[in-house]
Amino acid sequence: MGQKQLLLVILVTIAVGFATVFAINSFGSSTINANRDAVRNDVATIATAAIDWHTKPEVLGGGNNSFTNLTFNDIVFSADSIFDNGLSTSNLNGIYVLSLGSATSITVTATPTSNFSAKDPIIITGTVTPSGLTLAEEAIQ
Repeated sequence: MGQKQLLLVILVTIAVGFATVFAINSFGSSTINANRDAVRNDVATIATAAIDWHTKPEVLGGGNNSFTNLTFNDIVFSADSIFDNGLSTSNLNGIYVLSLGSATSITVTATPTSNFSAKDPIIITGTVTPSGLTLAEEAIQ
């Protein structure tokens, strides 16, 4: 094998190595972003269910225009387990915690499961009011 062919083989090997490393990093990053998107979607689902519960009369099992005493036991949400007297739940996407609600709002705090592998873990907080949901993200230090 000539010197030019040997140099070409070495250059191709290095290029394939760099491409492989880039692909692995890109896949890891997209997995984290997909998990965070799924958590945001879950928070929106929880908010929709909470607003439905809020507007439902108490005799029908609702909050009678108040978020007070809302728990995950009161709403429909796809969860693997519910704990802390119904104030916390988890699924494959993350862990969700309801704060003690008031008549006008309740807060959902979500921790994505991707935080364990992410370089920059975040907490997603949603404030639910009868008129809708406000999302905020906060980096964990």
